[in-house]
Amino acid sequence: MKLNVLVKSKDFEPYLAEWIAEAAVGLDLKEAKVSFNPLCPVTEDILAQATTLVKKFTGSDILLSLDPKPTRSLGVVLSSLDDKVSYNNQVDIRLRRFDREIRTLVQEYTWKAE
Repeated sequence: MKLNVLVKSKDFEPYLAEWIAEAAVGLDLKEAKVSFNPLCPVTEDILAQATTLVKKFTGSDILLSLDPKPTRSLGVVLSSLDDKVSYNNQVDIRLRRFDREIRTLVQEYTWKAE
């Protein structure tokens, strides 16, 4: 069963600005476009929040715009304007990225519960 079915898209909305900011820092570009899934839309307000976060943590200004091309799963993908580089922060990719940490936490919790 896909994660999109298990979790409501609204559950991710509070994290979108942070995920966009994380990807923007990872890309280290002056300008990027943000692609998202229509089930969990990114708004201009969320882009402004992400821009503020990038400025706060790096001191750099970035110009973010909405990409009309949607993603297939929940989360965001930031790309350079020429699409040559991107940073994928979709939920399924984030889970794979943090797989080791998640497994360690589960093991520690299971060990303590026994």
